[in-house]
Amino acid sequence: MPPIPVSIFATLQPADLKVVAFLVGRALAYLRPGFYMRYALQSGTSLSTWFLAGVRRIMTNFPVPPNYVQPVSDAVEVLWRQLDRPATDKLGDQVAAFLSSVGGGLDLKRWGYAVDLTADRAGLIVCNNIGERAPVLAEFHPGFAEVDRDLGAAGTPQ
Repeated sequence: MPPIPVSIFATLQPADLKVVAFLVGRALAYLRPGFYMRYALQSGTSLSTWFLAGVRRIMTNFPVPPNYVQPVSDAVEVLWRQLDRPATDKLGDQVAAFLSSVGGGLDLKRWGYAVDLTADRAGLIVCNNIGERAPVLAEFHPGFAEVDRDLGAAGTPQ
């Protein structure tokens, strides 16, 4: 996110500040560990490729779908060149912990959706205007209406 000159805030109206607060809260949520990959790798294909490459870097026999074999191999080569021993050990610990926690399967599309929804929730909290922004988010996230209803019932400031 590029720096914004402070003088620009002098020209904003109070409603504009709510929008800026929402966008800043949303952007900050993507900086959380584990969420940044969703922001950096926007497409599902690139996210899947690098995820599988990380796993394949540690577990060389990990199965990869046929349509991902070449891109994953290329990404694994990059990881071999770029990761030093401590970083590879850390990746190995993370891969082992992750694979033991997901058990039978992983849905990266659903994970990406959950990260986006969490970022939107953070934006709502920062802008402190759930009532005004939630209907817009409900258009993009089908399950958001239930979240909005639950937040309203919990007495969250509108």
